[in-house]
Parts: sequence; structure tokens; C-alpha cells
Amino acid sequence: IGATTFLVGGVTYYVDVDGCRSSVTVVIASEPEILGIKASTTPTTSAERKQSLTVIGVCVADVNEPDLTVGDLRTNAENENNVRWYLSRTSQDALDPSTPLVNNTDYFAAIYSPEGDCETNRSKTTVRFFSEAAPTGPDTQEFCAVN
Repeated sequence: IGATTFLVGGVTYYVDVDGCRSSVTVVIASEPEILGIKASTTPTTSAERKQSLTVIGVCVADVNEPDLTVGDLRTNAENENNVRWYLSRTSQDALDPSTPLVNNTDYFAAIYSPEGDCETNRSKTTVRFFSEAAPTGPDTQEFCAVN
């Protein structure tokens, strides 16, 4: 194979060195698409798993205590257990899924192989929390029935 030849995913390539034949099957994995928070509607088909969000805006009761964790972030990975989240594109330390999300913070997702020896490039998203004030009014309210 030439040095500039692109490899094709799913194809097995063979090499012969001094009469010893070895093979490798190429797996090509692209970086994950970041889709939002798991509490929202989850896509069910790969056709619905398209658009990566550069910013995830979430309405919460308290922006300082949103009660959301890294494990609540959702990607297009077939198995979310194979996604690692980081605080930078180059960090060596993956975040624990129970790590609380922080307002206005960048998170980077990568999909890794089940064997743990290969990881995709990282996709970036910024998480932003928003909060609306609770409505005001009398404790007891009366409503009219409409025909």
C-alpha cells in the first residue's frame, strides 16, 4: 500500500515480513456528535443523530446548583458507556460521569474502543444554564370554565 493511500474501515489488510503473515482490520471512528442532555428527547435512529451542538443551553431552577452531571450529556455514540468527557482537548484525565456540570464550561467528548486502546478526536461543547423567575400571584386563584 502506498504511503498516501487512504485505508478503508472494515477492510482487513495483510502484511508479509520474512514469510510471516499478519493482518489487521481497520476501524475508522469519527468524533462524536454532541446532542444535548439525556433528559430531553433521545433520538432512536442513526438518521436522527446528526447535528452536534457547540452550545447546550439548559433551563434549570438554580444555575449554581443545576443538579446535572457529566453523565447527563448525550452524544450520538451507539453505546454511551464508550464516551469519555474531558475539560480540554488535550487533558489526560477523563471526568467521572458523576462530576457536576458547571455553568459556562467547555466539555470535550471522545468515543473510545471497548478494548480501550483507541480514542476518537474530541468534540467540544459549552454548557450554559438559564433560569427564569418563578411566577408571582395570589396563593389561591379562581379560573372560569369556558364552553
